[in-house]
Order: sequence, then C-alpha cells, then structure tokens
Amino acid sequence: MSEQDLEKSLAAIQNLANDLTSSTEKALAFLVKEGVVTDSGELTEPYRQDA
Repeated sequence: MSEQDLEKSLAAIQNLANDLTSSTEKALAFLVKEGVVTDSGELTEPYRQDA
C-alpha cells in the first residue's frame, strides 16, 4: 500500500467516524446493525460482562 493509498484510507475512515458520531441516532443505528447493542441500547450477549 502506497503512502497515498494509506492517506486516502485514513481519510475515508475519519469521514465515516465523523458521520457515525454526528448524532446519537446514527451511532445507535450503526451499533445495532453490527450487533453490538439492541434497538433499546442494551449490549448484546457477546458484549455483556454477565453473559
């Protein structure tokens, strides 16, 4: 991977992170889509300490 490719990738990741953290709704939707939390915001079983 060239330095230019790396810079493009890092910029894309930063843009995505900025978009996903721009609102609570977007952040929650992403975490639900990835299976980290439920629709109500509770951690799913693999991510709970009591699981």
